[in-house]
Order: sequence, then structure tokens, then C-alpha cells
Amino acid sequence: MISLFWVLSFIWTTKADCECGYQVGSERYTNAIQTDFSRFLDVGDISDGSGDELDDWEVQDWSTNATTRGTEKLLVKKNDPSNVWIQGGLLQLRQKAYSDQDKTNGKPVSIAEIVTRRDDILYGSFRARYKIVVQEHTNGGAVSGFFFYHGDASETDIEILTRDDDTSIHYSQQPTYNYVTDTSYEDASLTDSLSVPWTELQEHRWDWHPDITRFYQDGQEAAQLTVNTPQQKGRIMINIWADGGNWSGRPADKDVIMEIQTIELFFNTSLSYSGGDINFNTACEKAGGYGDTNTICVVDKASSKNTTSSAVHLQSWVWHGGVAWAVLILSISFVIVF
Repeated sequence: MISLFWVLSFIWTTKADCECGYQVGSERYTNAIQTDFSRFLDVGDISDGSGDELDDWEVQDWSTNATTRGTEKLLVKKNDPSNVWIQGGLLQLRQKAYSDQDKTNGKPVSIAEIVTRRDDILYGSFRARYKIVVQEHTNGGAVSGFFFYHGDASETDIEILTRDDDTSIHYSQQPTYNYVTDTSYEDASLTDSLSVPWTELQEHRWDWHPDITRFYQDGQEAAQLTVNTPQQKGRIMINIWADGGNWSGRPADKDVIMEIQTIELFFNTSLSYSGGDINFNTACEKAGGYGDTNTICVVDKASSKNTTSSAVHLQSWVWHGGVAWAVLILSISFVIVF
């Protein structure tokens, strides 16, 4: 039994990774939410509470009212959990086909949205690998959003408009427009060009700091904004929608689907950013503190030009855990046989 005892002692005393957080460039963050949808089997109904596929996320189920904004008449939108499912290792978010007859009948535009269960996210690095699928001969369009939200005056957006050409992407920090004065806020938004069409899988990312937000495409910095940078805690959201307004245009008359492969969020909370997260501080100190590099997970190598380094590190965390269990199983087998 000495061999078994040694292995159990090894598992109990060996440090797990990331007790002191995650290193992204020169920044260190205390928390992470990582979801890889290729790990899941197909799921047709992923509404809230259906399983562990979206442990860190809430599928939205709410409607808006028909409203007027300036000269725009906005259609009713309905977030429907049936527009969220997993297929082929990808999370699917759908704006359902919306016809002229649907509009005449006052039918809501059926859309999809997921949001983090945490509402205390404050600064971080946020990445998602996804593409947008638009059927041929589709009239109208949809908006695909990956964004931080505290309120309409505290928001950072990465948005794709399917009525644009397939290499256009929009970055903004709200508010971008003053509906009272009918003027835009200068330098609060910009439109950029993608090197890969948004119809192909690629990583979209923004790094949020107190005074600047940097946007990335497949690991390469593409743009930055300093106007209206959020200063309050909030949630990360992903959605696809249309409301007939000037931004989205007419809702697509065929299904438009956002297909997401992975979501990776590395962030501080309002508590940890101030240094007041006692549980995190205690766990980090117990594991060896910041001086022990084994307690910190490096997310991106400094020389990284793409997303490969992140994937390598994620795989290594799983591998280390697998080794411990493999050794335990082999040791138990040894004891039983001998």
C-alpha cells in the first residue's frame, strides 16, 4: 500500500494551476470563464437549466416593446431559447426568418442572446471564436454582437452587420450617438476591415483597461478606442438580432445563425480589482503567492501572432490533471496485482 499512499499524497499536495490568476501580456486577472463547445454532443434544447453546457451563461427569454426612437419605428424583438442549441461542436444562435407578412401581423422578430451569470466583471481580456452563416438570396439582415454591458451609457461592442460586406466589422463604446442633439460622439466608434471574412471561423477579442480598449482579430491588434471606456462592473453578452431600425435594417427573411466554437474570458471582478477578494487572496497565498510562477497561468505568449498559444496552454492544464489520475490508476493496479 506504500505506492498508493504516495500517489494520494502527491495529488493532495501538488499545486493546481492558476491560483494566482491569469497573465495576459502585462496584465493579471483573477478569474476565467472558458467554454469549448466542441466538447459537447449535439443539444437541441439548451434553455436555462438544461445541463452543464452553459454553466456560466444564461439563455435569455424576454421581449421588447414596439418603440419609436427619433424617426425610427422599431419592431418588437423576442429572445427565444429555441434559437439556441449545439450542433457539430458549435453553439448556434439564430435570428429566425422574418417575412413581410410577419411584420404586417405584428409578429416579434425571433432572436437569441446569452449573458454571463456574473454581473461583476470589471476589466479583462474577452475572446470568442465564431462565424456568421447567411443563406444565399437573403433579403434584410441581422446584427451579431459580442459585448460588455452595464447600461446604455456603459457598453463596449464588437458588432457584425450582415447587410455589410463580409469583411466589415464595427467597434464601439456606448453611447455613440446623442438622439437629443442628433449628433454622433466623435471617436466613440469605428469600422474596420477583417483579413478573413466573417463567414469563416476566427477569434474576435477586446482587452478592456481603465483608460483604453484594444480590439484584436485572430490575435493581431486591429484598433483601439479611448472615448467612453466603461468604468463600471457588468456582464459579457453575445447575441444576434434585428429590429427594423437604421442600424440592423430590415430583419433577414431567412435564418441567420451565429456559430460559436469557443468563448474565453479572463477578467477581474469589482471585488478582486480592489484587492478585496479574500477567497482569491487566501488561495493564492496558500499556493505560494505571486512569486511562484506555477500559480499563474500565462494565457498568451509575448511573441504570439495568433491564437495557437492560448490553445496550447489550455491543453496543458488538462494534461497535467490527466497525468495525476493516470498515475493513480496505474498505482492502484500495481497494488492489486502484487
